[in-house]
Amino acid sequence: MRGTFAGHYLDIDEALHVSQRGAAEGFVGGGVVGVLLGPLGIAVGTVLGAIVGSQVGTSSETDPEPQLLVDRLRAAVPRSSSAIVMIASAPDVDEMLAVIGESGGAVVRQTLTAEQTVALRASLGESAAASSGSSG
Repeated sequence: MRGTFAGHYLDIDEALHVSQRGAAEGFVGGGVVGVLLGPLGIAVGTVLGAIVGSQVGTSSETDPEPQLLVDRLRAAVPRSSSAIVMIASAPDVDEMLAVIGESGGAVVRQTLTAEQTVALRASLGESAAASSGSSG
């Protein structure tokens, strides 16, 4: 998201900047170097190698910024206001609203159609199905 919020220009990039391949290579490299320092060296070397490798390596995954969603949110949320967007089951949304309580704001709820659910799951890949805890 980019724009001026509370008088400050923000540029929030939601893309992933972690290299899984770099982390794996750093893990192995750190472990090899750590062998020279004994068991503690192996532990420290593998952890530090994975951390450094994940940041230095070329990103193996990128998530594009959801520009269409950002544009729709900007159009729907008045300037100098805020919003909470939650995609969850109805009981989870009810629980969140109960915790937040009456704040004088507007609550807009929308149930996803079957097509929207399929499109959302497809855009998230296998992680959506795995994290929902259900098989269908």
